[in-house]
Formats: sequence, structure tokens, C-alpha cells
Amino acid sequence: MIQHGMTPRCVLVLEMLKKSDKTATSMASDILSKVSITAISDKLVKNRLITRNRSKEDRREVILSITDEGRKMLK
Repeated sequence: MIQHGMTPRCVLVLEMLKKSDKTATSMASDILSKVSITAISDKLVKNRLITRNRSKEDRREVILSITDEGRKMLK
């Protein structure tokens, strides 16, 4: 399952996003520090496995979503 330099934490983030989109803040408070989620999401965005978008309701919030490529990675 771990491919392309994917760490267990990267896979964990993908697994969490597979269920539903989440804010970076909620993911940081759930399992990882804010620094960790930023570094992990940077890597996943670069590899096109997730997208990062600003919330329309609160522009301070960043919504993380898994891409089709990210879903394929988990299979």
C-alpha cells in the first residue's frame, strides 16, 4: 500500500479523507499536530492525491479532499 515515498501518516490522512472531507484544523486536533498536517498535506497535494480549498463559509478554514488518484492509491 505504501508507494511513492508514502509514509504511514500520509496513508492515515488518505484513509480519513476517504470517508469524508475534513478541515485541516480538525485533522490536526484529531491525530496530528498542525505542523504535521501541513507538511503531510503539502506532500499529498504535490502528488495530486488530495486537494486543498478554502471554505466558502470561513476563509480561514482549509478543506482537504481526497482525489480519484488518492482513492486509487488506497486500493
